[in-house]
Amino acid sequence: MQEILEYLKNESLRNRICEICGFIGKNNNQFVAKMVQNKHPDPKNYFAIDPLDFLSFKRGNEFVAIFHTHLGSDCSASEFDKVNSENTAVPFLIYSIPENKFGLYEPPNSEVSQETIQPLKDLL
Repeated sequence: MQEILEYLKNESLRNRICEICGFIGKNNNQFVAKMVQNKHPDPKNYFAIDPLDFLSFKRGNEFVAIFHTHLGSDCSASEFDKVNSENTAVPFLIYSIPENKFGLYEPPNSEVSQETIQPLKDLL
């Protein structure tokens, strides 16, 4: 999981013009990450994921979290983030570029087990 966090941090720092997004999952007891294109019309302030990207990743992996960056704010989940995390029932991992820090929001209705997300939580 540490390697995945380093990868996400490096991708975030290379892409400071717009929010980037992707997924963290588990496949055959290995943690995996996949970046996807931000489809939001205002990618400097928001992110949106193509539902087909979401379903494709979910088909082959067990979800751990949906990842995205915050370009100008802290790593806490915005109201927009909370609503979307709750709508997908998947935790959001947020990397704040100004803080150089990760934050995690777990929705109350999360479909991700504590056993699955715990390795991520242990590193934050």
